[in-house]
Amino acid sequence: MSFPECLHWSTGTVSWAAVRIDRFSLGAAYAMTKGFRKMNRINGICGLGPGRVQSGFFGPDGVKPETMLHAIRPLVHRTTPTEPNQGENVRLYVHLRSFEVDDHEQKNWISLNGWPTVREFTESDTFTWSEPIPLCPTGGWDVVLDSLRFMKLDDNGQFSDVENGLIAFPDGLVVTLDIGCSVSWVPAHVLHSIRTAVFPTADNLQREREQVGIGQVPFTVPNFKTGPDGERKSLRLNSWYIVYKFRGMNGADIEVQGPLVPFICAENPKIENPLEREGLLFHLEEQRAERRYVFGANFFQSMYVQLNCSSTRKDCFVKLAPQWNKPPSLSSA
Repeated sequence: MSFPECLHWSTGTVSWAAVRIDRFSLGAAYAMTKGFRKMNRINGICGLGPGRVQSGFFGPDGVKPETMLHAIRPLVHRTTPTEPNQGENVRLYVHLRSFEVDDHEQKNWISLNGWPTVREFTESDTFTWSEPIPLCPTGGWDVVLDSLRFMKLDDNGQFSDVENGLIAFPDGLVVTLDIGCSVSWVPAHVLHSIRTAVFPTADNLQREREQVGIGQVPFTVPNFKTGPDGERKSLRLNSWYIVYKFRGMNGADIEVQGPLVPFICAENPKIENPLEREGLLFHLEEQRAERRYVFGANFFQSMYVQLNCSSTRKDCFVKLAPQWNKPPSLSSA
């Protein structure tokens, strides 16, 4: 797991405006035992999963070590959430920035139990935290997604649904929020819809016929469209967004908006003035049997993510907010 330019991470003292932890040692495995890849690794190399122990590791005494969020519970001031029946939680705020963002002063950071900036969200902002999204009974930071819906800014300056832009998961899609995964992994029919309905370019239709595999660009998203007069016009992809419908408490619908870029696609940094962006959603056939898919770093680069770890899994939950604007400046603390 990597947090480039993480706030005060390498100084020996982890320090944020909201919490300070002295003499904290981070241990990481540097060798694997045979069969490690078959183990349950949902807690990651830094042990940031919601479980109580790191099930893929054993300490010198043969005891499985605690996950990081449970190990530090006695060391930090735990929050008392306003949501009923949630108990006391350790909250982990995660913020990643895409390379496409122009403001190079903004950092990638994680924060415990408090927003590490001068301010969090105010009434003048265009977003707030979502309602709590509960975790699945087993797994890591796994939530249930019921649908994705694409929205765009039309020629009249109004937001409207993209034609054929609703991708539904009737049985619910179990998605692992995994910051350690560089891209996202989705069912095959998601790629089919993007290639043939949402962005049905000639190249994407060809990819659908050939069923391109791992290591190849899964689809592209054009930056421009050509009118009847041959004039090229920007699609203003940075104004497009996605409406996620997650399954909330007691089965309630929780809709969260998030930017299209950089979750769905991003520009290739090696191409100057590209005419299109490359897709960041992939499909791995082996995942179909498990029915577990991944929203990786590209999702975290499009959303603020709040992971709430409680003493019991049933009380753990996630909150999301879109990264519409430039994030607030980090505090000097």
